Amino acid sequence: MSQGPVLIFDKSTLESLSVDEAVLLDNFYLSNITPLFYVECLADLERKMVRMKSTPEQLVGSLAERTPDSQSSANVYHLRILQGELLGKFDIDTVLLRPFRSAGKLVQLGDSKGMIFQPSEEEQAVQRWARHEFLDLERQIAKGWRRMISQIDLNAMPEQMRRIFGPWRKPTSLQDARTMTNTIIDNIEPELLLRFGLIILGVPEATDYVINDWIANRRKPLREYRPYFIHMLSINIFFGLILPTQLLRNVKQSHHIDLAYLYYLPFCAVFSSRDNFHVQVAPLFMHAAQRFIHGDDLKADLKRLNDLYLGLPQEIRDQGLYEFAPAPPDDSTYLTTRLWDAYLPKWRADSKKVDISPDLQKALMELIHKYQEKSVPVSGSADVRVDDLDFVQVSKKIKPAKGSYLRFSKEVILKNYEDERRKRYEPSPPGTQFSSLMNSLADLFRDHNVSDVEVIFISLKLDDMGEKVVEDNQHIAQIRAVGINGMSDETQDALREQYEMFPLISLMVLWTRRSTQKLGILKFYPITPDNPYPAPDYEDWEKRAIGAYMGRHNL
Repeated sequence: MSQGPVLIFDKSTLESLSVDEAVLLDNFYLSNITPLFYVECLADLERKMVRMKSTPEQLVGSLAERTPDSQSSANVYHLRILQGELLGKFDIDTVLLRPFRSAGKLVQLGDSKGMIFQPSEEEQAVQRWARHEFLDLERQIAKGWRRMISQIDLNAMPEQMRRIFGPWRKPTSLQDARTMTNTIIDNIEPELLLRFGLIILGVPEATDYVINDWIANRRKPLREYRPYFIHMLSINIFFGLILPTQLLRNVKQSHHIDLAYLYYLPFCAVFSSRDNFHVQVAPLFMHAAQRFIHGDDLKADLKRLNDLYLGLPQEIRDQGLYEFAPAPPDDSTYLTTRLWDAYLPKWRADSKKVDISPDLQKALMELIHKYQEKSVPVSGSADVRVDDLDFVQVSKKIKPAKGSYLRFSKEVILKNYEDERRKRYEPSPPGTQFSSLMNSLADLFRDHNVSDVEVIFISLKLDDMGEKVVEDNQHIAQIRAVGINGMSDETQDALREQYEMFPLISLMVLWTRRSTQKLGILKFYPITPDNPYPAPDYEDWEKRAIGAYMGRHNL
C-alpha cells in the first residue's frame, strides 16, 4: 500500500477532481482532513442551487464520494489543540508536518501496550453522505454554519487591534503585512499580547491560568512558550492589518473560514487550494520545508497519472492499484513524483515489493485479531506518545473498487465478497433461526432510514398429500412475502405462523433505504451438524423473490 506526503486540501481542490483523479490522490498522498472541510461540505446542504440540475444532497454526496477514505486522517479541531497547548499538554514539535488525530483506545496485551484507532465520527459521516444519508442534526448544523458566516463582522478585528495596539500604518503588500505581523508579535508587551490573543482566539476563560503559568515559566518568549498560540494569533493579526486595505479584493465573510484553514498548516507538508485567498496568503505562513500547490496544478498532474494508468492492459489493472501503482512513476516530470522525492527521498528503495509467505500472512492476521479481541483497555491515553507504543492498529472501512480502479486484486475482492456474502446469510444454530430473525428485525427498525420491510418465506411446494411437487425433475418452491411496519406481538405471532407453516428452504428480509432508494437484504440459513456453513439452495427462487420486491417498490 502507498504512503506519500501529508496533504491538506480545501473543498475547492477536491471538487475540481474527477472520481478517478480523487482515487489517485488517495493512493499517493496521506490526506489530513480538517474539521473545516467536513463542515464546509455539510453547509452545501443549505446551498441555493441556482441554475444547477443537482440537488444539495447530490452535491454533498458527490463530494463525499471523492473524499479520501484509505490514506486519510481527521485532524483534531484547532481550538482543542490550542486548549491543549495552553494547558501544557500539547507540543507542536512532536507533530510538525503530520496529522494530529484524536487519541485512540489505549490497550494492553500481556507486556505489550498499544493503541487502536477506529474511524472517527467525521469519517463515518462522510461514508453516509456518499450514500446521500444525512441526519437531521447535520442539517441543523448546516443551517447554523451558513447563519454564522452571514453574521461575521469584518470590521471587528481591525477595531480591536487599534483599541489595544494603537494606530499602525497600512501595509503596502501582503508580504509587508506579514512582516508587520512579526513586528507586532515580537515588540508588543508580552502580557498584553497574551491577554489580547486569548480573547481574539475565543478562550478568554484561560487568561488567569495562562498568565500565571507564563510567569511561573520565567516569562519565557511567547514564540517558545506557546508556539501554536502565536501561529494562530499571527494569522488573525495579519488579517486585521489587511482588511482596511485593498490588498485583498472582494473580501467576504467566508474568508474567515478560509483564514481558519491556515490554523492547520503545521500539520501538513503540502497544502493545496484553488481559492484566491489561499493562493495569495497561505505561502506567507508556511515553513520553508512546506509546499503550496495550486489545485489546478495538482489536478493536472493527477489527470496525467490517470491517463497513464487507464492506458495499462486490463490484466495489469486487475492486479489492483496497490499492486501496480504502490508509488508514483519514476519520472520527475510528474509533480507527484517530485513531491515524493522531496518528502520521501528513499521511496524508490522502500517501495520494492516484499514477498510475505502465506504462513507469515496468517500469523500477522492472527496477531491483529488477537490485539482486537483479547487486549484490555488501560487508562492514560492522553499522556502516551504513539512512538513509545509497541503496536498501533488503525481500522478503516474502504471501498475495494472506486471509479475505474480496483484497489485490491480482483481475486482478493471476490474472496472478500464471498466472505461478506456468507456473513449476510446469518447461519443460525438449530432452533435459533426464528429468534435470530426477530432480533435482526428489531435492530432494523431502529434505523429510521429503513422503509418497505418485507419478510420473504420460501418453502417447497407440497401437494394435497403433503408430498413435494416435482416438475421437469425439479422441486418447485413457493414464495410468501409478508410486509411489516414494526415489531408488535401481533406481528411476531403472524411471522411465527408463516415460519412454521411449511419447511423453509430460504428466509430473507428485504427493505429499502429511503435516502438512496437502494435495496437491503438479510438472509438466514440454519446450521446443521453436516452443514456448518451452508451454501444457499434455490438461488433462482431467491432472485425471483428479490425481483418481485423490486417491482412492487419501483426500485
